[in-house]
Amino acid sequence: MSNIIKACTMVATSVGYHGRYLKPGDEFEFPGGVKPSWAEPVGTRAKGSLKAAGDVTPKAKANAKYDAKMDRQNKAAAKAAAKAAVKAAEKERAEQRAREKADAEGAGALLTEIGS
Repeated sequence: MSNIIKACTMVATSVGYHGRYLKPGDEFEFPGGVKPSWAEPVGTRAKGSLKAAGDVTPKAKANAKYDAKMDRQNKAAAKAAAKAAVKAAEKERAEQRAREKADAEGAGALLTEIGS
């Protein structure tokens, strides 16, 4: 069997990395090249390490549900952090503008005193 394959959709048969960490059962697009040892093209079975399509165990379902929940929580946390960062940056910019305005007014008053 050749280790060189064409571009296809693959499924991880064990933990691996292809642009992100993959767990057994995760599908990903493979651009082609040397076949990773930890994945098989979709539609094939890797020596019994994967259940046949549609034959999903309760543990696999629970893991998928948990992963989806964690993804939602991570997205929500990232969104909240981004909002907080934008708000902090806006506050810092407003403070900077206030300092610049105060400096400009102080300089104007000083010039007025010098001119008198």
